[in-house]
Amino acid sequence: MIQVGKNNFRPPPQVESSVVRIEPRNPPPPVDFKEWDGLMRIVFVRKNKALSFNNILPLRLHVSRRWQQTLKPPP
Repeated sequence: MIQVGKNNFRPPPQVESSVVRIEPRNPPPPVDFKEWDGLMRIVFVRKNKALSFNNILPLRLHVSRRWQQTLKPPP
């Protein structure tokens, strides 16, 4: 991860920025496209990409449970 200073932008923003590297998993985890699409729509359509904790808590708990299920080894 690399930190990008405010002075690298014109006009300088009021927030700090970072560059991150995202690497895909191989093989990709099993993901329900409808759930993933719904989560992405909630996250990226909000103004300033800000989320209200109360609005997304139930969804976050559901996604967390589903993710834990994918990590369990098959019987």
